[in-house]
Amino acid sequence: MKTLCRDIAVQEGPDRLLFGNSRLKLEIRKAGGEWLALTAKGVPGNIIAYDQPTAAVDFCLDGECMIQRHGAALVRYDTSVDRRRKAAALHLVLGVIPTAPQGPYQFELTCTYTLFAGRGRLERSARLLRNAGGKASASVCHMEGFAFRLPGVAVGDPADCTVDVPGPWFPNTYVAPVTPYEWLKDQSLAFHSAPDGSFGLLAVSNNSRNMTLACWMDTGGETGEAGEG
Repeated sequence: MKTLCRDIAVQEGPDRLLFGNSRLKLEIRKAGGEWLALTAKGVPGNIIAYDQPTAAVDFCLDGECMIQRHGAALVRYDTSVDRRRKAAALHLVLGVIPTAPQGPYQFELTCTYTLFAGRGRLERSARLLRNAGGKASASVCHMEGFAFRLPGVAVGDPADCTVDVPGPWFPNTYVAPVTPYEWLKDQSLAFHSAPDGSFGLLAVSNNSRNMTLACWMDTGGETGEAGEG
């Protein structure tokens, strides 16, 4: 375990990376960067419930999510510390579509996870680099944006959770206030693009624990999760 600053640390295992502080701990699969576990203080067990690892961050070109279609491989990772030593970040570089068997990847997606000391707050951001070499890069594609997923999260028992997604939805994407989590647990909901088509807000609440996991998109185009009780 390597301490980055205050209570924030990172640990590399044989098949996963552990990044956390005293409030939140995130386990990421080294092979492809998927979330394996997210634990929060005061909530027993893994709050991610799914059978197969799902890309938590993806990018969309010409109507397709590229990692979902092609998969990804971890090229490298690094860490950094805020100069005021109030936060630390884990930077994962994922390669998508190799240009040759041992060559560079056509795309490199950098996923940055930032934790704040002593707080149940995790921020995410992404940056995409396209390799200038190779025949594949000669084609023109339309970059539609990034997909930031919360794969199967629930705060404690899903039966005790409700979901709120405020925004100007159309009938087929409308989620009523305080919708029971059980009604949505077997669905993968893709909402309108934020911030142009929606507010980019999502909350999963457990009133019996008086806790909410909230996700929002800020004006910088990043998302953040918080589990403040």
